[in-house]
Amino acid sequence: MTPSDFSVTFSDILEHEFFYHELPEHLKEDFYAQNVSISLNFNFGWHVNDSLFGVKTSIAYRYPSEQGWFQMLAYESSTVYKVDNLLDYLTIMGDKSFDMQEDLLHHILQLTTSTARGILSVKTAGTPLAKIYLPVITTIEFIAPEGAPSEQQVQEEVVVSDALVQVSE
Repeated sequence: MTPSDFSVTFSDILEHEFFYHELPEHLKEDFYAQNVSISLNFNFGWHVNDSLFGVKTSIAYRYPSEQGWFQMLAYESSTVYKVDNLLDYLTIMGDKSFDMQEDLLHHILQLTTSTARGILSVKTAGTPLAKIYLPVITTIEFIAPEGAPSEQQVQEEVVVSDALVQVSE
């Protein structure tokens, strides 16, 4: 299936956290963009009665220092999608686990990452992070493995939680 086979529209984008810390002077002198470590985490939730599927995205940019890693940026948001006929593609297997058609999940992760990439580009304009973009997602490599720790959070009737994912082919 391709993205044109699904009807997916943005329902809401909720920003939970954003902070940027300028590097200390002694780290600015030897700043190399390739040394920035980017961590990206996705958690999932749904509200099937409204055909909503949400992705909570947590992003951190860190830079090495003598004391360990200096956190330059933290960003957390929830991107909520309206997916027509959601239950045709989603099987809920418990409070925190689900099975979703692989192409749809991949499409949603691409949209989520592209949205975060654009938001961070605007928010980091004029900083050393301005040209350090989130990676383009070409696989489902970011899905949490089964047995990963979980934490539940409710936002706007969409439960955004660490969900264990089994991808359908």
